Amino acid sequence: MKLAETDLAIVGAGITGLAIAQQMAARGRQVTLLDKGWHPGGRFSSRRLGDGEAVVEQGVSRFELPSAHRWWSGDGLRRLRPVAGGAEAALLESARAFIAVQAGGLSIINPVHVATLRHLPSGAWELLADDDASICRATQVVVTCPAPQTAELIAPAFPDRATELASLSYSSRWTITGSIDRRARVDVTRLVPQFEQIERGAVFAGASRQVLRLQAGDGWSVARQSHSPEEVADEMRKTLESAGAAGLDELRAKHWRYALAEAQERRYTGAIGAGLLIGGDWSEPGGLTQGVERALRAADRLGGELNAGAA
Repeated sequence: MKLAETDLAIVGAGITGLAIAQQMAARGRQVTLLDKGWHPGGRFSSRRLGDGEAVVEQGVSRFELPSAHRWWSGDGLRRLRPVAGGAEAALLESARAFIAVQAGGLSIINPVHVATLRHLPSGAWELLADDDASICRATQVVVTCPAPQTAELIAPAFPDRATELASLSYSSRWTITGSIDRRARVDVTRLVPQFEQIERGAVFAGASRQVLRLQAGDGWSVARQSHSPEEVADEMRKTLESAGAAGLDELRAKHWRYALAEAQERRYTGAIGAGLLIGGDWSEPGGLTQGVERALRAADRLGGELNAGAA
């Protein structure tokens, strides 16, 4: 499974990883992104319904973005309302299509699970898979996975830092997606306030079906954080049907975990060893709605360290 050696390996092709990769590639560095998912983008996640006739967002669809960010110069976003330092943005296309533009020209290896980081006598890093097979070697490595996975990766070499990361608090969010009979009348009063967003979207299948998306609130999600996606989807089917949702199909539940970093110091981002850096949305302070902004801020901070040769 071993791939070619690279100058900079980035573990995690979410927003932080993609932003760093774009910065470094623009400066002429050889960059390789590795991600365990089938598609890059992390929480920018879409799924297709009805044999590909419709698309529904199962992750980020609205987020806060600084006014001067380069994403505003593209055609993929719409400004919803002003917020401190910027505006709330909404995607005008699917998350997958939006991320495809951000990932354009980058070298991305997926799906691949990086299980171990090994520091070699030469100073380089070797990235290993679950079966201890070598994936690649890199002069520098940036780990931008969620904090729990980052903690697992760095624990053998940096146990104290791993313990810090493992202690971070998280908030759970369940997103439920699927389709519904377009003619169905749903009594939404039976669904609020447990759900922050209840959306009926694009019509498809000869105008007979409609996209359905629900974003569960904190309390409802936390109470089910140990449940499997199948259990949550089954419960939601019964709840929706009791509220009048006829003809439910392709119902799926997706569990997301968001770092609670409102009062967090920036002690987690940056170099923790020779040629090894860590960071992500979990490493920057800010509220729950600022996850994308925090991820981009972490990317700028890490990019600055890489440019300065701090690692």
